[in-house]
Amino acid sequence: IRHVAYPSDLHPYLKVREGVQLVTTPYCSICADDDVVLLLGIRRCLRALDGRPDVCAAHGLYFNFSETESFNLSCIMYRGPSLLGEDPLTRLQQMFGAYEAVFYAVYRTPVLQSAFRRVGELQTVLGRELVTAALTAVAGKIVRTEGFYYGRNTGESLSYENWHPYQILVNSPSLLFDEFRRLREIVLEELVPVQGGGPKGDDIETILDLVFLRYLLPYLRFDVVDRIIADRLNGMDTAAAFERLWNVLVRRGARPRPPVEPLMGRDGEGFAPDLFREGDRWRDYVLPSRTARDE
Repeated sequence: IRHVAYPSDLHPYLKVREGVQLVTTPYCSICADDDVVLLLGIRRCLRALDGRPDVCAAHGLYFNFSETESFNLSCIMYRGPSLLGEDPLTRLQQMFGAYEAVFYAVYRTPVLQSAFRRVGELQTVLGRELVTAALTAVAGKIVRTEGFYYGRNTGESLSYENWHPYQILVNSPSLLFDEFRRLREIVLEELVPVQGGGPKGDDIETILDLVFLRYLLPYLRFDVVDRIIADRLNGMDTAAAFERLWNVLVRRGARPRPPVEPLMGRDGEGFAPDLFREGDRWRDYVLPSRTARDE
């Protein structure tokens, strides 16, 4: 164990950038101090990386939990498919078409070091997260293993500014587009030399622009923008306007939910978690039962 301290006012992404440069093992991963990582999940990821030079990172299913008097699992948040496109541009399209963070994956160490090398060139938490994700997809394939890998605490440990498109839209829409302009420049610089076959020149730039616009599209809906305009016209400050937007569009169940399946199988007998992979559709599980507290 090696403990390295950095100034408390150094941005977390810059701390990670400096810290990962000290890693000497072939693989590494990041775990937040209020999250949970499962050793069995790490072993699965290492098996996915060993002997497959085309795979640069691997992770499994992420569950969200809240830590109160008990340990409550709220949902399986990240569970999308592996990103296995043969060329970097295809993997970027797969990633940003249904974006899920890869920040906490198990990486080949040089890939993680390279992905964080340029985080200082962006101003926002969102921009820094997206550039590390994009550069990971440029570097190679990203495998989603089966089974739980990582637990994310839903409690807020740090208060971040400009970490979500909604928050940046409320604070400064111009900042959002400035960040994507710089993100585009960085990704193009890393992408063009390794793209190989397929689109060339201006076509790469056009497709990359469309890939990023596809990511932004859900956040630029008219109802989102109209709500922000109305709240700001009514004198609401940026923090309150973002909180209201988040409550309406995220906390109140605006996210699409997968079909729910009984965990015991359709006939009510036998433990059947493999059903959630049938037909390439992800499903949520419910298991009606009584706990010790209910007895």
